[in-house]
Amino acid sequence: MSTPSQFLDLDDKVRNFAQQIAMEVDEFEGICKAFDLSVEEGHELTSHPNFKQYLANAKSEWTAAHNATTRAEIKAAIAAENAIPEIYAHIHNRSASDTSKIEAFKALGKLGRVGERLANGGSNAGTAETVKIVINLGQDRKVEIEKPKPIIELSAEHTS
Repeated sequence: MSTPSQFLDLDDKVRNFAQQIAMEVDEFEGICKAFDLSVEEGHELTSHPNFKQYLANAKSEWTAAHNATTRAEIKAAIAAENAIPEIYAHIHNRSASDTSKIEAFKALGKLGRVGERLANGGSNAGTAETVKIVINLGQDRKVEIEKPKPIIELSAEHTS
């Protein structure tokens, strides 16, 4: 017998699946693979009663003007990630110049934020993983607070 939580899990999966399709950053087969689905199972999810509405909502949100920065960041991150194997191959290419290898290595380091972490002594200070608040009180006095970025958990209740 199906429990309400199983329906919520399926509904969430369909919503997330629709969101990935709306983002158009991967082919359908790749999205299915990311969800551990066969292509046939992916097509089954698209026949879920709420799929079309979820897809329409996700497309509307994804293409909204206020989301332009997020779209650009995500697409740039995907392009950078896709370039990593080529950068790695170039670094190990014996016929490439040392200068180009150094530049490729720098690019690879930036992608992995290696220099940022090393400059922070291996800590999360100054990264998106922490929140830092500085209050200047005047006369060379200030209050600094730095905490790990809070994890916000959301839950939904399903009522019949």
